[in-house]
Parts: sequence; C-alpha cells; structure tokens
Amino acid sequence: MKLFDGTALSLNDTIIYFYANWMPQHKKMMNIIKNLDEYQYEVLVVDVESFKDFTKANNVTCVPTFIFFKDKKQISKIEGMQLSSVIHNQIYKIYKDKL
Repeated sequence: MKLFDGTALSLNDTIIYFYANWMPQHKKMMNIIKNLDEYQYEVLVVDVESFKDFTKANNVTCVPTFIFFKDKKQISKIEGMQLSSVIHNQIYKIYKDKL
C-alpha cells in the first residue's frame, strides 16, 4: 500500500482506492487494503479531500471507490461500500494472469 502524495504515477497494474477520513466505512475498507498488500498487489490510497484534482481527473463521484488499472489503462471501477469478496473477484478477473 502506498499513500498518494501528488507525484506523477505509472498506473501499470495498479489498484487505486479513493477514500475520505470522515467516511465511517474507511476502517473496514483499510482492512481489505491490508489484505491486498499481503497478496502483493500495488494499491495506491488517495484521500479525496487532499487531492481533489486527482480525484476529479479519475471521475470519482463517491467514496469509497476502487479503480483498477492494467497495462496503464483503466479496466474497471467499483463504487460504494462492497464486500471483500466483490473486490477480490474483480482482482482475480483483471489480474488472473499475474497470479
């Protein structure tokens, strides 16, 4: 897991997690993020309040939002609170060739 600091990125095979500190589900979602780290997925964590331009550039309209990049292209987006199984299924679908 890497916290977004506003610097330029190479979004190759990256999962971006957009959140807000005030969001009550944030702690639960961070547990999912920590589990993804164990599987060595590159996860970029972005605070929408601190990086409004980056959030807008990625068309994020709600939190939490996960955006999945593969080969530097956005492949999928999951918006709103989800079960960890939904996120893991999406990861498998997108990155199964890397497993």
